[in-house]
Amino acid sequence: METVSRGPFVSILPESQFYVPRAALALLTAAGLMSLGISIYNTVQVKAVAKQSERMATEINRIAESQEHTTRALRKLAEGFNYLTTVTIPAIEQQINILCNEVSCVAMRNQVFMELNRRLKQRLFVSVTAGANAMYNRKVTPDFLPPSEIKTKLMTREDMAGSIYEKGKIEAFHRDKVGIREIARRIGRSHQVVLTYLKNPSGYGKNRKKPRKSKLSGREKREIVRTASNSQKSLKQIKQELNLNVCRETIRQVLVQSPYIKRAKKAKAPNLTPSHIERRLNFAKANMNRQWTMVSCEKGVLF
Repeated sequence: METVSRGPFVSILPESQFYVPRAALALLTAAGLMSLGISIYNTVQVKAVAKQSERMATEINRIAESQEHTTRALRKLAEGFNYLTTVTIPAIEQQINILCNEVSCVAMRNQVFMELNRRLKQRLFVSVTAGANAMYNRKVTPDFLPPSEIKTKLMTREDMAGSIYEKGKIEAFHRDKVGIREIARRIGRSHQVVLTYLKNPSGYGKNRKKPRKSKLSGREKREIVRTASNSQKSLKQIKQELNLNVCRETIRQVLVQSPYIKRAKKAKAPNLTPSHIERRLNFAKANMNRQWTMVSCEKGVLF
């Protein structure tokens, strides 16, 4: 395969001739992911990002011939990388240069730079999404970074879910006038999630529902535990005795959560028949006046 490097640009050949190995997948997204951690407050840092992107493009050209693998997705990744390095970063750099000359107040200048930083990140979110997902699915890691840096610079899919990464994609697509349902399809979320976030981006995910207040006070819970302790009362009996206006399941949950109550089975014994009851009663009547202190333990008692 023949590729030509023109600064940060990687030329794209027809799909049938486009071969990219696994390592190239990582390189396609590495420049964008690394620049996510850089705050764009001056042109020096912007140029550093562009320089890093150029090095990544050169590295792609160097290793692109090592494996025969061609898909439309890989071609799209390379096109996104080209757009990032040739259009997005230079445009941001040009905006910063213009604003540096026009804004005199330091506080205002910092605010403008923060806004530019936010825009750049949102553009990067869209351009590196497919690459990051491909890296995660294929467990690809960049060869040019040590593991300690990879861990801090790359995000797994679990980190993306509900994070600024995913929110940035929604905002970027919405700004490009992509429909709600189409955004949901692209990011793999329901349209209701996308719609809810766009209605209130700053407050999304902060309205956590608190659990319902318990119908039993702390005192009532302690009374339930005391009543059930060392007794054979049923839940219905406990409810009636304490005059509680809750269901039996609520009482059961209190007993289950208490560390002081443990369920124990009764020892098994034969059922008392009418004959047993009569013989026990006769035995008690016959021995009412007996001096039990004079009875030997070896004799035993028969029923």
